Amino acid sequence: MSEDTHQVKRARKSNDIPAVLRINIDKATSLLNKRKSAAVLETNGQDDPSLQCLLDYGMRQNGYPSVSWSHTEANIQVSHLALRVDKGDAEVPYRCKRETASHLCHNKLCIKADHIIKETVGANSRRNGCLAFVTCGCGCKVNACGHTPRCLLPFPKNQPAEAEE
Repeated sequence: MSEDTHQVKRARKSNDIPAVLRINIDKATSLLNKRKSAAVLETNGQDDPSLQCLLDYGMRQNGYPSVSWSHTEANIQVSHLALRVDKGDAEVPYRCKRETASHLCHNKLCIKADHIIKETVGANSRRNGCLAFVTCGCGCKVNACGHTPRCLLPFPKNQPAEAEE
């Protein structure tokens, strides 16, 4: 193999490492804490804190909150920072393995680590169409999410019955 071929393979291998893992953990923590301090808690009308999202309205790339940390490196999605800082390096998704950060709450602005998991691109796509709640014949709303882990969608509030005419 030529020297050029070896350089291309080395470059490809370094690009396979997510940008979020190419910075030290202290810098990652600092970047995440800055974004969390400016984020807005969205209660979604729920009393249960586990269903409340932490929304980041700062800089975005492709609709997802992101941070720029170097002039020569790619931007980092804040959800990837949250996974690394709050759950560990093993939870960071690798694009070369077709993994992504999936939002259980279905809100791409949410940066709450409990609402984000690493999963395959295919599993994330299937999750995107989740209806979660269906109404059965008796009128009760039932959580029909079949995903593992389940989607974290707020339980729908009961609508007042319309008056019959």
